[in-house]
Amino acid sequence: MVQSLFNPLTPKTTFDVITLATLSTHLLVVLAVPLAARRAILMAAFAFWRLCYNGGLGWILNWQSNRHGLVALFKRNGWLDPARGGR
Repeated sequence: MVQSLFNPLTPKTTFDVITLATLSTHLLVVLAVPLAARRAILMAAFAFWRLCYNGGLGWILNWQSNRHGLVALFKRNGWLDPARGGR
């Protein structure tokens, strides 16, 4: 994934562009902001992304546990059904 992300010859998806922009912003903060402010900014960025990750994972696990959401999603879209093109 990292090799395709940084290879300029590989076509980029929207998520790749967002990832590269986020990494570039962090690099700019490290290079352009004084140490005290840099620590605060990067700590806030880490806390934001960690909360998003934990919240998203918690939501998915709750959805699957209470409503069998992932199973229903796979069945509805036929992602595991060879007759419907799934693998």
